[in-house]
Amino acid sequence: MLVPCCASATPLRVQRPRVACRGGQRGGEEAPISPSRKQGGRPATFTEDQAGRARLAALSAGLSAGVAHLSSTAIGAAALLPVAVGAALGVLVAHSIEHDPPPGLCVVITGGTKGIGKALAREFLWRGDRVLITGRHSASALEAVTSLRQQTGCPPDAITAAVADCSDPRAMSAMVDALGTAGHVDMFICNAGCSGAYKAFEDADACVLDEVISSTLGCSVLCAHAALRTFSEQRRRGDARGTLWLTDGAGSGGDATPMYAAYGSAKAGVRQFARSLQAEGPPSAAVGLLSPGMVLTELLLQGATPRNKAAFNALAEQPETCAAQLVPALRRAHGRAMAEPQSRLPHLRVLTIPRAAMRLAMLPMLRNRYFSADGRPTYPPEEERIAALAAQRKRERVVGAARRGGSGAASTGAQVAVLALAVLASLALSCLPLP
Repeated sequence: MLVPCCASATPLRVQRPRVACRGGQRGGEEAPISPSRKQGGRPATFTEDQAGRARLAALSAGLSAGVAHLSSTAIGAAALLPVAVGAALGVLVAHSIEHDPPPGLCVVITGGTKGIGKALAREFLWRGDRVLITGRHSASALEAVTSLRQQTGCPPDAITAAVADCSDPRAMSAMVDALGTAGHVDMFICNAGCSGAYKAFEDADACVLDEVISSTLGCSVLCAHAALRTFSEQRRRGDARGTLWLTDGAGSGGDATPMYAAYGSAKAGVRQFARSLQAEGPPSAAVGLLSPGMVLTELLLQGATPRNKAAFNALAEQPETCAAQLVPALRRAHGRAMAEPQSRLPHLRVLTIPRAAMRLAMLPMLRNRYFSADGRPTYPPEEERIAALAAQRKRERVVGAARRGGSGAASTGAQVAVLALAVLASLALSCLPLP
């Protein structure tokens, strides 16, 4: 069954995101769909045009320097060097421009009532996006919506929740019908799942094992199917493609997960499933994987010994820290997928091998970061952490608005400076004496 968490008699609505006080538009007003979305073309993002101009400007600088050099020497082959350098610098400059879409994305996050799912929702809201989270229980869904509104100060309609069992095909079919009639969805993150109890496999209850598999792998399959059907319907209406993200976890790489054998096997299946979808290449969406790494949630801490917690001091992160790294990367990957439809979504990882090695090398300095020697937590409660993070986000928004100057002047100035360096480098190379 799929019902909104607040009023079961009201149909689920996922409207186009609204952005408060952006470009003369008051908060609470419906954000219009851009003409490029209506026509099924690329999103009209300024970054794509700037990237094209960067390539053209740097290549033109190289060509001009090459022509000037060619006119003053009899050996024309050497004039190709500034051309090549100018073209290479243009490509580098273009790829350095981040395809970060403006605020206003509509994001669906399954399993978003707690843990990393809730942290992702919070981070998207801080960036001016709209979020729909799903959960199995109306009480937890309503509590999550209330706390997210208080923590982010977002408009009341920026965050909504639906009560849905993502392992139930009928619930997912109902979600597709609701999303198909409600508006445009930009991004779908399949995060729902459960780990079961910390227990040896032979001692586990068979019903719990079945729930772990269905809630982790089954939910990912059914949620991905619902997302692709939603994106396909949007494409038929002439809208842009969407992005679908599947969340992997412990066991995804085939490593052993003792006491969580069923969960690790299900996560390994999620990664294989994501790669299969990427190989199919659905025309309505780009498919990617995200790996939050070691997150200090109930799943990680259940059954953890003081020795395990000593390792967590080096390798683990709070959910909000992981979300702060993942959400900007998710938004940039989405923007690139919209601007470059043939590009593949990356595998976004928080805990990479180099980072893990560096953290382990710093283990003596990270002692008592989260846990004391006897395993007692040393970190503040979630309410204090989120309050401090909210104040930091507010300062960042103020500073960011001042830097943008209302029209992105600072960003454009930096890009012009880089292009000027490319021109100077090409001219300098053109003046070098020939051998």
